[in-house]
Amino acid sequence: MWATTVTESASNPSTEKTINIFPVNTGWNDFGYNFHAQARFLASGVVHEANIRLVPFPSDQPESNISAWVKRLIGIHKKELPGFPPNIKFPPFVCVLSSVDEYKRLAEVLAPDAYDEVLLSLGELNSLLINEKISNDTYRLVVDTPQFANGVIRKSGPYKAFKYGYFKGNRVQPPIDARIPFSFTTKPREASTYTVNFTYRDNDLIPDRVHCLIGVNGVGKTRYLKNLILAVQEKVNSVSESRIPSQLFEQDGGLAVPDENECSENWSDLPSFSRVCVYSTDPHNILPRRANLRGAFDYLYFDMGLEEKSGLAHQLADLIRSEDRLGSEERFVLFKKIMQKAVPDAQLLIPVHNKLQDSAKMFDELGNAWIPLAAVRGNELRVLDILNNINETRDLAFRTEARLAIPLSSGQKMFFRFATHFLSVADQGTLVLIDEPETHLHPNLITEFMNLLYEVLVATSSVAVVATHSVYVVRETPSHCVHVFRKKQDSTVAIDQFYIKTLGASVSELSETIFGDSLVESFNDKIVNQIVERKISLEDIIKRYSDILSMDMLIKVKHHLKSKES
Repeated sequence: MWATTVTESASNPSTEKTINIFPVNTGWNDFGYNFHAQARFLASGVVHEANIRLVPFPSDQPESNISAWVKRLIGIHKKELPGFPPNIKFPPFVCVLSSVDEYKRLAEVLAPDAYDEVLLSLGELNSLLINEKISNDTYRLVVDTPQFANGVIRKSGPYKAFKYGYFKGNRVQPPIDARIPFSFTTKPREASTYTVNFTYRDNDLIPDRVHCLIGVNGVGKTRYLKNLILAVQEKVNSVSESRIPSQLFEQDGGLAVPDENECSENWSDLPSFSRVCVYSTDPHNILPRRANLRGAFDYLYFDMGLEEKSGLAHQLADLIRSEDRLGSEERFVLFKKIMQKAVPDAQLLIPVHNKLQDSAKMFDELGNAWIPLAAVRGNELRVLDILNNINETRDLAFRTEARLAIPLSSGQKMFFRFATHFLSVADQGTLVLIDEPETHLHPNLITEFMNLLYEVLVATSSVAVVATHSVYVVRETPSHCVHVFRKKQDSTVAIDQFYIKTLGASVSELSETIFGDSLVESFNDKIVNQIVERKISLEDIIKRYSDILSMDMLIKVKHHLKSKES
């Protein structure tokens, strides 16, 4: 641990491994609180500084102003005042750096061990928890205090720093724009070699930032994504210099490594996609679930499926608190627009604790308290009070004229899980990997899903790879971005490009091109053959069956009849 000193004004420490803390912005007022401070320390003969928000806990009671605490400590040091009784529950003080960038700057100038030591000496809250200096209960008690909730994380910068800063300090910087052509080859198990060329074409009409991998079950789309993730991790570790190397972990907690006999041949040629967000609807998939907290690889996995237990309310709170924009839109404003398109006749409700005192609060027939999303506006302190009283044991619900709280449908829940999470975490230069997003989504919601995906990717200069079975996803993607995984007669898998134009193409044409040998197509052919064998005229066929046969099937019948005549 480093030694810490306090002064009333700016002062540089004169010895190594000493941190001096002093108040700044002393006239600031965060609802009666002021925890603005700066920490200065000497490392390798150079003075460095970090802007922090520091909450003192003298005698296990949170202070409301850092300046008063500093004056008291100086008085105690001079033996002019009695000392504080020892703390039993809380550490002497806790802090959060003022922004995510402050953590990154600190990691750049310090070795990993020194980085941890400095943060522990400053009482950085997540560092204290991860290093087991405080318990989960104490952590929760600190976060729930009005001093921390309103005086420290009132603004978006410290709030994001609290949630993400400690874990991002050693991350490799992602590309400014992830729209970088690349090719990736892998050989899953004993199968044939898979190669996908991810290319882009410059035009002023189509934002070709989404590539699709499509094919029937069992052709290796998800396994390809897994191997791509592991290869990107290897690439990032290779360029991370002295930063902490990353490790990925499976669902059971084991280390994520390629299966025996699998290989990824060209990981070193990959771009340094140091920020990867992965989404899946399958709770039992083979994709890595998490990375080590302090590694160089910024890897985020999110389960948007129905079996996932975590609710949406906390994610929505993160979105409401965000102050940065996606393009010209605020993230929360964009979310509300999307919600109105997806569920135009209903109002979204946020679950809150019954203790919340707010005029907009309403109760359902079970006595559960709710706040309409539309009411989360106006007075800043009121909004913070609502967000700090979200009940995470219940999920979001809808309100209609008929009922107060209606649970989300399966498709709506999956769509909103993706929308709230993606809008809140989307950042510059990200590689987004999505496994089977169409699960539980009807075609209209798939269209909204793709619209949202494109809008955010363009705003953040990011790209996506989507593994799917749905032609509704493919028809939103240009042909050069579609890769068909097709099983050949010898059971090997070939990856083909489309020979038809996919963007806006008919669903039936896409289905026949991709799944031409599927059971559905065979059934259609069987019906056509039965009609032809009845030896009736085309006019009679139209008269009898036009109300149940599609135009495509009638054209196929006509073609078969002509073939028989010739």
